[in-house]
Order: sequence, then structure tokens, then C-alpha cells
Amino acid sequence: MRVVRGRLVALLFPDEGLHLAGRHESQHQVSGLAPRSPTPPVRALPVERPLAKETWFDVKAASLHPLALSCSECLGYGSGFRQDVARNRVGEARDPRMRKIVLSMSVSLDGFIEGPDRQIDWHLVDDELHRYVNEQLSTMGAFMSGRVTHELMADFWPTAEADPSCTAPMAEFAGIWRDKPKIVFSRTLERADWNTTIMRDVVPEEIRALKAQPGGDLALGGADLAAAFMQHDLVDEYRIYVHPVLIGRGKPLFGPSDTKTDLHLAGTRTFGNGVVLLHYRRAGASATE
Repeated sequence: MRVVRGRLVALLFPDEGLHLAGRHESQHQVSGLAPRSPTPPVRALPVERPLAKETWFDVKAASLHPLALSCSECLGYGSGFRQDVARNRVGEARDPRMRKIVLSMSVSLDGFIEGPDRQIDWHLVDDELHRYVNEQLSTMGAFMSGRVTHELMADFWPTAEADPSCTAPMAEFAGIWRDKPKIVFSRTLERADWNTTIMRDVVPEEIRALKAQPGGDLALGGADLAAAFMQHDLVDEYRIYVHPVLIGRGKPLFGPSDTKTDLHLAGTRTFGNGVVLLHYRRAGASATE
């Protein structure tokens, strides 16, 4: 077991397990098994609001994956993130040559990403689904996440193959994760390894500059981070994996919003375990954008 600090909701493989634990060390330790990369450049550090609550988990290593990663404090601060910034104009013209920001998440049929006590044991992830997710993520140009999510990933995936429970799809994703550029949004993180760039806030102009760079699309994970991107009308595609279960209560993927966004159904896929992928693009966007 690895002991981590923070609120975590990950795409959980049923044969691995996520268990509530007692209070442990007060700081999450990153593995440190790989050579350190150069310290990424960061801007001046704003004052950060501390977490209102803390939940402690023991996480068996193989339970981490960027699909559906979310947490109430995954950015290192609360969901009031960038509330003071005005939204972009809805319907703003988009350059079709730009990279897309793609949100991939797992939800229950009634729209929740986790239960009221952060339960995700209802997630159904088998080798078929895992291989498909690997295929999709392998084409991405970078992974974007919050601090807690990034540290959890960096604690396991660099040496995932050393875990006796590591399956072939997990080993495949470990290589994908190590090789991909990563962007972590945090107001406190001072350095990050594994080809990672630190950004302090979701600033629309900076995100558009990222999209204008050459390369593959940008994979976005985490409900709160996604909410910050949606606040600024920055999400281009939604890949929602609907699991065949009703959990009744919990944290919804989409919170209340005053913005209406028209979407086009780009495709669906049904997996053998009953999970259905709903793939949506912005209305009017072509398949090649």
C-alpha cells in the first residue's frame, strides 16, 4: 500500500481496491525513484486557500488512471477557483487548426462521478475498456490535471511494471504516461518531474496559446478542473463513459451553469461490461477539427 494525502476519486479497477484508512503522514511523498527533471518555470505564487476538509486513503497502486480522475480539491484548493474571472463569449470563433481540449470522465447513469462518501467501487473497468482508453490517450499531446491527481499518478506509474498485480493494459498505460507531456494546475507546487509543466490558474489566453502549439489534443481530467475550463468555454469534446448503475446521490459531473452549449454526437461505443461511451463535440465542429 502507498499512503497518500488528499481527496481522491480515481477510475478504480475492481480487483484492486480503494479503502478508507486512518490518519497517516501529513504529507504525500512522491516516489522519487526516477531521475529529477529540470524545475519547470512558474509565475509568482498567489495566496492559497487551505482545504476545508481532509480525507485519507490507502490506495493500492494499480487503482490510478486519468480517465474520470476527479476530486473536490484536486487543484490544491477549493471549487471557487477563478470565480472572479469573466467568462469567454459563448460562440466565439475557433481556429480549426487548434488542438482540442478533450474531457474524459466516468459517470453513473444518473450522472454522478462518485457516491456521497466518495465511493467509486461501482466503476466497471476491465481489460477491454482499459485498452480502449489507452488507445485514445496514446494520441493525446499532453495530460492536464490538478496537483493531487498528478502526485498520485507520479507516485505509481513511473514504476508500475514492478507491481506484481500490474496487468498488460496497465503496463501499456505506464509507458504512455511516462512519455507524455503533462500540465499540472497548482498554486502551491514548486516543482514537478516527468516532463511536467506547472500552471497556476486556468487563464483563457494561456490555454489558447497551448492549443495553438503543434501536437495532439489535450486530455483534461477531474470534475473541478473541468468546471474551471467550462467556465471559460474552453472544452471542445466530451467523452463520457456511462456505467450501468444508479447510485442515487453523490457528486455530479456537471454542476449548475448559466451557459448553454450545443453539442453534436460524434459517436458511441458499447463495451462488453455494459459501459457505454458517449462522444460529443461542439455543434458545428468537424471531425477533423
